[in-house]
Amino acid sequence: MIRGMPQSVIEYFIRAKAPRDPRDRVPLANVNLSHMSYANSFAAEFSQILQWFKSGTRSLKTENAFDYVGDLNHKEILQANWKRLNEQTERLGGIDRAIFSSIPVDLKLEFKGEPKEVAITEKIDAKKLSEQLAKLLESPVYTNWIGLDSKTNTFTKEEKEIILNRGRKLFTEFEKEVVKKAAQTLEKANRDLGVKANDSVGEDDIVAQFEKRTIDLAKVVIMSRNEEDRRRGKVDKSTVDVADFRYDLETRLAAARSLSDDIGSFKGWSADAKGELNKQLRDEVDAALNIQNFREFSESMLSRSLRDWYLEQQAVLALLPAKKPAVPPSAPR
Repeated sequence: MIRGMPQSVIEYFIRAKAPRDPRDRVPLANVNLSHMSYANSFAAEFSQILQWFKSGTRSLKTENAFDYVGDLNHKEILQANWKRLNEQTERLGGIDRAIFSSIPVDLKLEFKGEPKEVAITEKIDAKKLSEQLAKLLESPVYTNWIGLDSKTNTFTKEEKEIILNRGRKLFTEFEKEVVKKAAQTLEKANRDLGVKANDSVGEDDIVAQFEKRTIDLAKVVIMSRNEEDRRRGKVDKSTVDVADFRYDLETRLAAARSLSDDIGSFKGWSADAKGELNKQLRDEVDAALNIQNFREFSESMLSRSLRDWYLEQQAVLALLPAKKPAVPPSAPR
């Protein structure tokens, strides 16, 4: 789907300029491209991969190898599903390549060999997609093309500029939406197959690797700043200028919820990460607003724009419980 995006963009404009029925012709400036439709396709494929980590997902290929399917051999079927999931993950090149390699976020991924019998999944990159679109427009295929009206056509210089500008905007919005869709999918990605098949939590199995990378992704999405996008306002009587976060609140909240206890392999799988994020985000908010300089601070001291920013951070912090203090050992009797 990703590889074909630049070509599909051009095809949209071809259908607008040269439809089968000339009455359906649309000015190229009026062509509407939806980044949401592409992002929804990504989310559907992403969700299909993650469903195999759930114990409730049935595999007919696995079950057909058994004489019967029922309560008596339920455990054996789970173990067979677990074995097959590990084999498929290895065939795709490991957890990082199979699940996280296409998400347009800077993660330190570790690839375990080339995938077997499947194409390599590339990281979604709006800039590269725009470059591919520009190159395609100048290729022989689209220098002179045959429309749905069966006539030979060309794009003018002005029309090409419209296509390139619309494509750049599409790819930029698509990239941001993919991060949001990935986080929203991960917040519902239950992964109890390994525990139910093995009766224990693995130390370094594919679920442990999955959860480690989910934490890495959440940290980047929640904490990345955009220094060019700033909010200015007042804290008490002082003017303050704060850098906004790179991803919108909805995306960051989804990333925080992806660390929920309920969807992990065990209840405390992300407790340390949430505690670290709580401290890091709280420290950044305090530093940005100079809260440490006030003996007593309340949100009423903030102007409207900064109060809005502050409350957004509190919403994220509410999903990231602080670390519990260590319990000192009891004194010997």
